[in-house]
Amino acid sequence: MAGQPAVPLGLTDRVADAFRRQVVCLPEASQTVLLVAAADGTSGLGGILLAAALPGATAADLGAAEHARLLEVSGQSVTFRHPLVQAGVYRAFTYQRRQQAHAALAEALTGSEHADRRAWHLAAAATGPDERVAAELEQAAQRAGSRSGYAAMTAAYQRAAELTSDLTVRSRPWAAAILQRCRALAGPAAKAEDHYAEALRLHARSGRPFERARTQFLYGEWLRRESRRADARGQLAAAAAVFERLGAVPWAQRAHGELRAAGQRSLPQPTETDPVSQLTPQELHIVRLAAAGASNRDIAAQLFLSPRTVGYHLCKAYPRLGVSSRTELNRLPLTAG
Repeated sequence: MAGQPAVPLGLTDRVADAFRRQVVCLPEASQTVLLVAAADGTSGLGGILLAAALPGATAADLGAAEHARLLEVSGQSVTFRHPLVQAGVYRAFTYQRRQQAHAALAEALTGSEHADRRAWHLAAAATGPDERVAAELEQAAQRAGSRSGYAAMTAAYQRAAELTSDLTVRSRPWAAAILQRCRALAGPAAKAEDHYAEALRLHARSGRPFERARTQFLYGEWLRRESRRADARGQLAAAAAVFERLGAVPWAQRAHGELRAAGQRSLPQPTETDPVSQLTPQELHIVRLAAAGASNRDIAAQLFLSPRTVGYHLCKAYPRLGVSSRTELNRLPLTAG
């Protein structure tokens, strides 16, 4: 993944300040090519020079950085003398300068073979929501998933969700979270906890509290079976609270049963509640129209809302009603009374 380099454990403020003093002594053009090399992270001389040329630097400007023993150039490769040097150089520049370097790298990476790197550099250069960049990251995530690169896939979906307000794109972390949950359930027991932890990190960005609670419930079950009862109670209690708040009574009852099995005492019992009564008047109106077969666009036009807002209300209503899609709404008592 392209983007800002990982900060090594040894990069203290004192070490970073030492590199900063070296960098500021270099000519401006040498600083530019040095920053581009640090932001690039692939050691390819051609791409670095192409990107550095956009703000006016040339290959000759690498000389001062080499003389300062910050990096080495060999053939078509540029390498920093140590990972600490790369991270220190990157941190020596202001946020604005780093953004400019990433933008230049994204502009230089035009071939389809560089699509993933381009997407990540565009993301690093973004200052706020950007639907175009989010779309490129989503495509990068799909490519990563097709080659079983699940870590890269989830990272790309996470960043895409941060850059868009589109519920469809934001649901991708939710889908990736469920994938991680499935891997926890079906994969080797030794790796289950890592998958549950990754699923919960993804849920935090997905805006799907019901699915997050389901993952916490399953994680809590697993922890109890592993004889980690205190840890299990924390996950199960959190899940039960969300299920109750959403009116998902059967799930809340299951969570309370697991809490008792994990040693929790004096549990408040969830009360039976009509799930339809948990909806706001607007949510109920939207759900009734959806159950009657109206599309999000039709509902939006009728209620003077945006289709995205309609989708948002439906996504909030489904967990409370115990359904996962509009096709299941017909079995609910939704008629106006």
